[in-house]
Amino acid sequence: MRDVRTALLSAGIRAFVLLMTRHLDTFTLFLRTGLALPGGGYALVPRLERELVSRRALLSAETFHTTVSVAQCLPGVFSLNLGAGLGYRLGGRWGSVAAVAGLLVPAFAVMWLLAMWLASGARPDGWLRGLRPAVIALVALAAVSQWRGAGITPATLFLPLAAMLLVWLLGVSPFLIVVTVALIAYLYAKYVKPLE
Repeated sequence: MRDVRTALLSAGIRAFVLLMTRHLDTFTLFLRTGLALPGGGYALVPRLERELVSRRALLSAETFHTTVSVAQCLPGVFSLNLGAGLGYRLGGRWGSVAAVAGLLVPAFAVMWLLAMWLASGARPDGWLRGLRPAVIALVALAAVSQWRGAGITPATLFLPLAAMLLVWLLGVSPFLIVVTVALIAYLYAKYVKPLE
């Protein structure tokens, strides 16, 4: 019985090592991205687009932006949704696991170090004031990247502007806007587009 357990454990370890070496590139890409960009979330978009679409040509621009759009609509943390989606596109289920693990390691390490720093009695007020403009710039860069990839024309410009105004001025739920626009797009594709 002991030999069987040892053989299974050995086979499991070999399979894990093989799996990780196959997806090590995905893991390290997302690890480097997570380490290099404070703010996470939308700050990751331009860097990942440059790396996956422009530099390595692993994904098309359309596939990348579609994955970003889907990640935005899903509940949960955007950066993890994005990592899972892009990782899946790169390497299936285990590529998704590798990408999410790569994003989680730096976040966990930074939060752990920050907690230790705060527990020592440090006051982060000045540090946070300095970090806010950098994070805002990274999010703005992501917005510009998404804007370019969204295929917005002068004829469709009213959609993002109307959505922004509905949320900002009237307090309409972004979820309601996403569901409504998805329904309109579905009806348009099904009934209007075939007639054109």
